[in-house]
Amino acid sequence: MTKCPYCGRNLVEDERYCYFCEQEISKYKGMKKAPEKKKEAPIIAYCVKCKEKVNVKNPKYYTMKNKRLSIKGTCPTCSTKVFRIVGMKK
Repeated sequence: MTKCPYCGRNLVEDERYCYFCEQEISKYKGMKKAPEKKKEAPIIAYCVKCKEKVNVKNPKYYTMKNKRLSIKGTCPTCSTKVFRIVGMKK
């Protein structure tokens, strides 16, 4: 195990970032990070007009007044606006 040079906590050997003090580990600073491939899961919301769950077309994330995260978009079949509350914003 290696220690973080900033806070001194034990880290896993391959970590490039200390989650305790939020610092990048110095021995990795000059290295380029490999691009991460992420497959995004389709965002599903309920369409009131079609009366079924659909994949959201053109999804956009919004934060509501009560700091909850939500998604707005359109239905791909009938072009009606769809809305889904996702969760709390950190």
